[in-house]
Amino acid sequence: MYGSYWCPHCSHQKELFGNEAWSTVSYVECSTKGFYYDANKLTAVKDKIEGFPTWHFPNDKKKKNEWVSGEMPLERIASLSGFSGKFDVSLEGPEVAGAVGSCN
Repeated sequence: MYGSYWCPHCSHQKELFGNEAWSTVSYVECSTKGFYYDANKLTAVKDKIEGFPTWHFPNDKKKKNEWVSGEMPLERIASLSGFSGKFDVSLEGPEVAGAVGSCN
């Protein structure tokens, strides 16, 4: 996930994962003032980032190389990433008005 420390959509997306699951996500900080910002990681992909968060789902045998901007439910991220494990969608809680979107 490409995001920014100041983006409420990125913060909410991280919260949905929880600490243990979030530790498995490859995160790239896109704000120059953000912790762990690395311009080298952004140079080749900056034209693909339309807003925050932007998810990159790399190429594999079943899925094409996809870039998707915006906060998404965990179920959609699981589908796009090819995640085959089990999780309880109800743990996400009710959708909050205004919680879906992206920061530009």
